[in-house]
Amino acid sequence: MDRFDRISQSILTDEVGIRTGRIGDYRLKTLYRPIYRRCRGQLVPVGVTSSWLPTKAGQPVDRNVFFNTAPVTDESEIDQLCNALALCNLENTGVETLDLHVALDIPDWNDGKRFAATVQTMLEWLDVSNVDRSQAVFRLAGLEMCERERLRDHAARLRDEGLRIDLRTVGAGLPDAAIVEIIQPEIATIDGTFLARIAAARETGRLFDVLLGQFRRFGTAVHIDHLDSSDRLLAAFDTKADLLQGDLLAMPDLAGTSFPTEALSVQALQISGDDFAVMRR
Repeated sequence: MDRFDRISQSILTDEVGIRTGRIGDYRLKTLYRPIYRRCRGQLVPVGVTSSWLPTKAGQPVDRNVFFNTAPVTDESEIDQLCNALALCNLENTGVETLDLHVALDIPDWNDGKRFAATVQTMLEWLDVSNVDRSQAVFRLAGLEMCERERLRDHAARLRDEGLRIDLRTVGAGLPDAAIVEIIQPEIATIDGTFLARIAAARETGRLFDVLLGQFRRFGTAVHIDHLDSSDRLLAAFDTKADLLQGDLLAMPDLAGTSFPTEALSVQALQISGDDFAVMRR
């Protein structure tokens, strides 16, 4: 039995079409969080990132508890199962034009066979879902140790399949300039948890400005996530980031719940000390 079939056998579909993963006594549920694009003084939802929530007997379970107790032999198959759920559940947002950002998790990016097999499985799930390839954005992270020529091959393979690339930094860091030049991603995601700090420091601020200029030359959209405080959001506005995401704008929610389709008004943004509110238009 190949990986696609194993994943298929781990998916349950309820009476309204919501897919849930089944791993032993656990159920894995899909969460979506909107991504907003700045447009004429508004933030308009244009995409989603997906994550997953393990539950048992209807109650949320910590992921560490899940991995320590669930019958899991290969964590990468859990990642691919949850990506398959995200692809198949996207239609339940009720919005057909959203981009879907899913993480392409490869333990060793120099393992060409593993990369090819993972991409092939995701392509098969794209084909059986209602998600067009033009909507799919694959998030790549942890590429620093990947051989440069292999990195070029990986990027070319994804583009040959009509897929876009989101280069994501992990934790408090900036994307490696050499990797940016090789991949020339359509999107670069930067962690908002340290954005305000580096923007305020003279040396790192200049480095960040140079990096943003490099993104612009390649036509790369800048996505700032983890915006959960007013200073981070203001710093993101200062960078003129194209895409914004975080708790201040919208919390992640389960697939099948009402998806926030309305724009957020930037002008209606109200700040008072650490208190912050975005008024929906």
